[in-house]
Amino acid sequence: MRIPLFDKTRLRFPSLNSPERTAKFEITAKRKNADDCYIQSAGLNGREWNNFQFPVVEFLKGGKLEIELGPEPNKSWELINATSTFLLMDWSVILE
Repeated sequence: MRIPLFDKTRLRFPSLNSPERTAKFEITAKRKNADDCYIQSAGLNGREWNNFQFPVVEFLKGGKLEIELGPEPNKSWELINATSTFLLMDWSVILE
């Protein structure tokens, strides 16, 4: 996971359960000032997320990733579960 370029991004793609429906995933970056560029914490669908990676299945379900940014690195945040597997996605996403 890297810091987002935009404060808010919405992605739309075909639903896993029903291809005629659309799933949505939103990524928001919260920063106190423009210089905040280090991830302090993250939340995935309302629960704390202590990893710079997450399974693509979580993304494809739709939902929200909230990233809190700060001026200094939080070195302990990305070390928790750093060995988990990240699955690459082969989908065409459409920016909303």
